[in-house]
Amino acid sequence: MSITPQFQKLVDLYRLLQRPPIEHTKFCAQVNYNDEHGRLLSGLWGENCCNLTITVNGTDYSTDMEEEIPDLVVGQSIGIEVSAPRTERCFFYADTNDWLNSASPLPKGNLPNNTYLCKEDTVVADDANLPEIVLVRTVCSLIRLLGEIAHYRDGSPDSNESYRLVYVIPDKDNKIYHPVTLQTQFTSDLLKYAAPDISVLESILNERNQARSIHASERVSIFQIALAEFIEHIPNNEPAFLYLIEHWNDVIESFNKSWDRYLSGFTFDKLKAELADQQAAASQKLSDIVSSLSGRLFSLPIAISGIGILEKADSDVANWFYLLSNLLVSYMVYSAVGIQKDNLANAQSSYQMSLSKFKRDKGIDQRDNEIIQILQNVIKTLDATFSRLSCRLKFFAWIAWLPLIASLTYMLIKANDSFWLDLIQVVKKIYPC
Repeated sequence: MSITPQFQKLVDLYRLLQRPPIEHTKFCAQVNYNDEHGRLLSGLWGENCCNLTITVNGTDYSTDMEEEIPDLVVGQSIGIEVSAPRTERCFFYADTNDWLNSASPLPKGNLPNNTYLCKEDTVVADDANLPEIVLVRTVCSLIRLLGEIAHYRDGSPDSNESYRLVYVIPDKDNKIYHPVTLQTQFTSDLLKYAAPDISVLESILNERNQARSIHASERVSIFQIALAEFIEHIPNNEPAFLYLIEHWNDVIESFNKSWDRYLSGFTFDKLKAELADQQAAASQKLSDIVSSLSGRLFSLPIAISGIGILEKADSDVANWFYLLSNLLVSYMVYSAVGIQKDNLANAQSSYQMSLSKFKRDKGIDQRDNEIIQILQNVIKTLDATFSRLSCRLKFFAWIAWLPLIASLTYMLIKANDSFWLDLIQVVKKIYPC
């Protein structure tokens, strides 16, 4: 909104005349003329901002008659009458109530230029901090924002009629759409309420207009639905627009809840997919650990089966070579199992850190019950898998020594008496009685 220099002079003149009462857009006063009167009167004379009449010694000089301004002397008593009709050049209102009840641009969200509130002695401008003006300015901004998200606006922005804002939303079955209308209006009853917080709606539209978010259109749609659903439930005996202003925070709360539900639904499948990827990655590591042992574990029964060959050969030298080779096989398999046990511990630590970081980074808390349950199931399943594999690795570590044990047992069984006597003599030499 803007203030023209002519209008500012008219306000200054009204104040200089001690703010006389206004009747039917007219005010008048009897004053002793001074230079300030002369400056303002000459600045307004013939500017079409208002109609001026100056009475000097019973003679009237008027701008209506396109007369020249009379010559005046400082200290001379004159009468001044000003008619300030409400046009785009000038809006004089008795007070805020008169302004709200009479200003036709307000229901369209437009603040008229050159507006003055007499009782409050305030020019309505962008920097005016009177609470009533701040309220009206905010509501006008809200009307413009509501018009931006409306599917249809019944009424031209340049006309003096109020808006009928139409929002088209789906029914509960999402198959049939129906319109919801909101009639904007301004009355002095608006002053009963606090200025609504329109920052959320401003943010939504800024995101859409500047394409700063991939969900900008969805946020607008969800706000449209939250707003329309609220309008539908306004009691019939209540002025819809004023009721909306009074309960604006309820609309914001409904939108926030709907948006949270939308985000939960949008990210739920993505979170499940990420959890599945984490589970698959951990399972792949476990599979690699087992598969890398398979070849070495197959060597155990082959090494044990060599006993049959020894039985046919019946050679002490072959027996000793067989014993040494089984010792080497058992040691290699045991070492491989030990390495895989370390890999298993590293894999378990890695997956635990990944899931812990996943939960923390995704902001999952106790309100996300379904995600929490899925996460717990994944952890439970992987923990059980790690536990089973750990037990198997311990078992593999034990059976790794079976070839050595089998070869030793075979040699002890096949040894003759001289072998035992020689073994006893060796032991006696080492540990004499």
